[in-house]
Amino acid sequence: RKAFKRGRAFVRVARPGLGDDVAARDNAALREAGQRLSGTRDAEVLVQTLDKLVARKSSGLQASDVAGLRELLVAERDAQHATARSAKGTIAEVLDLLDVVVQDIGGWTLGPEPAADLAAGFDRILRKGRRALRDAHQSHGEERTEALHELRKRSKDLWHAAELLEVAAPPEMQALQEQAHQLADYLGDGNDLSVLELRVQGADPDVFPTPAIGDALMSAISARRGKLERKAMNLADDVHSGRHKALVRAVRGLDHPAS
Repeated sequence: RKAFKRGRAFVRVARPGLGDDVAARDNAALREAGQRLSGTRDAEVLVQTLDKLVARKSSGLQASDVAGLRELLVAERDAQHATARSAKGTIAEVLDLLDVVVQDIGGWTLGPEPAADLAAGFDRILRKGRRALRDAHQSHGEERTEALHELRKRSKDLWHAAELLEVAAPPEMQALQEQAHQLADYLGDGNDLSVLELRVQGADPDVFPTPAIGDALMSAISARRGKLERKAMNLADDVHSGRHKALVRAVRGLDHPAS
């Protein structure tokens, strides 16, 4: 799934050269392939998220407090693994989707000045990231959760784009990679806690020794999410206040390095 995301990032960077039709088709195929494999990952992450939260002293929780919930989440994870192992149809569908991309790759071409196309794609990723950050700052409630999720996706695009284009300005692109990667991690951990929160809300209260334990878990989730969100927004402000026009020019200059 990580390879699919890197592939989608390349398609986005190269979109001006590949053309909208090819880029849209390949991006959709890679996105759907990843979604077909997401069930097992999501179930595993719920267990890991709960474990990491309880391990934090600030949560005030003990492993015994959430043993019932953890047992439930582990059972759901194991069921997902069993389903995935027997889902030959799903694997075949994923391979069919990847065939679409593989066939297109043979015909991928950029224009006479490919770096100009890549620079335009990189600039588009930067602009979408700034727009997502602005929306996150202006949103509230459920809309904010969606806005942060969008910011996370745009941060991953930027992270992988900076990896692909590192040769244009190695020190600056490496720094941007690290920032965008950390930002995606903050937002990803916050999103995982949001999913855990929904699962706890839907769980039978009997999974907790007392109702107070369930309330304490919800409070711990909220507090941790808030802290991660503040870190993410501060870092996102730093990421998108950088001298990105210079980086776009550096990528464009790859067509004419002597200049």
